[in-house]
Amino acid sequence: MKNALFAVTVLSAGFVAAAGSASADMLSRDGMYATVKGGVTQAQDQSFNTDYDAGFTGGAAVGKQIGNYRAEVEGIYEESDTDGAGGDTQFYGAMVNGYYDFKNASLFTPYVGAGVGYGKVRYSSDVAGVNSTSEDTMAYQGIAGVGYELNPCWTLTGEYRYVGTTKAADTRYQSHSALAGVRYSF
Repeated sequence: MKNALFAVTVLSAGFVAAAGSASADMLSRDGMYATVKGGVTQAQDQSFNTDYDAGFTGGAAVGKQIGNYRAEVEGIYEESDTDGAGGDTQFYGAMVNGYYDFKNASLFTPYVGAGVGYGKVRYSSDVAGVNSTSEDTMAYQGIAGVGYELNPCWTLTGEYRYVGTTKAADTRYQSHSALAGVRYSF
């Protein structure tokens, strides 16, 4: 997982450095957009001594862009299997996110964002005598990424995301993810 996050970071930095002479006319326009993304996630070890394998994550959102600012409503899903213990952890979230795009003269636009919303954490186990549990909780996230604008409507994205929750099932859910996606501006 650390190698995947490092690779996304290095590739993003390389793209930004290579695109310095691109035309500013290609920058995305204000208005509504829709986005989908997917990638790998690594849930952090929990207080009840569970290790996790790298899992997967995905999401979709609709939002509005005004200048350098974007606001969106997003649904996300994450799943990570427990390492050798026969179970998994799932996270479902409905988030409201805000972003700031660092627009420049290139086709690459770095951005940062944060979100808050509802999360449902489900812990399951295949071990006899260990009960599965789920809990509703408040969720939050921090996001950093870069978009590559193919044209004024289509943007490819690569991002790092940290997701956390308030206390759920006697512990807090936390994960680190690397995602790739596509955004369509109407």
